[in-house]
Amino acid sequence: MQELDYRRKVTVMLAIMAALLFASINQTIVGTALPKIIAKLGGMDYYSWVFTIYMLTSSIATILVGKLSDMYGRKPFILIGLGVFVVGAFLCGTSRTIFELILYRGIQGAGAGVIMSTAFTSIADLFAPRERGRWQGLMSSVFGLASVFGPVLGGYIVDNADWHWVFWVFLPFGIIAIGMIYWLFPRAVHREKQTVDYWGSLLITTTMVPFLLAFSWAGTKYEWTSLTILGLFAFTLVSFLLFIYVEKQARNPVIPLHLFRNDIFTISNVIGFIVGAWMYA
Repeated sequence: MQELDYRRKVTVMLAIMAALLFASINQTIVGTALPKIIAKLGGMDYYSWVFTIYMLTSSIATILVGKLSDMYGRKPFILIGLGVFVVGAFLCGTSRTIFELILYRGIQGAGAGVIMSTAFTSIADLFAPRERGRWQGLMSSVFGLASVFGPVLGGYIVDNADWHWVFWVFLPFGIIAIGMIYWLFPRAVHREKQTVDYWGSLLITTTMVPFLLAFSWAGTKYEWTSLTILGLFAFTLVSFLLFIYVEKQARNPVIPLHLFRNDIFTISNVIGFIVGAWMYA
């Protein structure tokens, strides 16, 4: 794909950046708007679940789709991710109860995870190594823009319009991005059929879900030393150890563990983890 016309590649990247902005700003815009949304829908006890479910589904989708898009190409997955996210955003705006909002936010999160995973990996498909750093920086700047612009816009909307528009205001951008990516993003080169690591996919899911739940509930719903929290951490540890064992045996692992032998790969991921934790906190 790197031999494509440069103007076409830039246009595709602008569409992908628009999709990423659509996904990231929908997270930050909800932060300031949610108190008024909860005042309308009720369910204050489930306030944190609007964020927690989004993080759960997006985290799982990011890892699983990252591997699948390596096998089957980026284009179908980024289109699916955008489609799921647009549907989820529309449904969130139709919510009548807090439980409907949580369910639809879960759908949104799954779409966002697919978008975030395929957006960054698309850079490697379109550009040579010497150009990738610049585009990764531009892509990352989208999160900075969303973190500044989103909360202000969220507060403005709930103060001056119906709260439903928090979720609907950017729907046209998502639809436009789908059209641009569909027409401009090149088809993937046919790859030899590979096996899907189902056990690895299951175990990474059973590692991440209880881990995130433990940190979401500890100190609020349950004590840190409660049986529930300790049980979730124990389940996480067991699943993680089984995941490592399965990945060492898998022919086509979800996460190739040999990559962590590379210091640059390991350090970059540790830094990315710290930055991500700081940003979401």
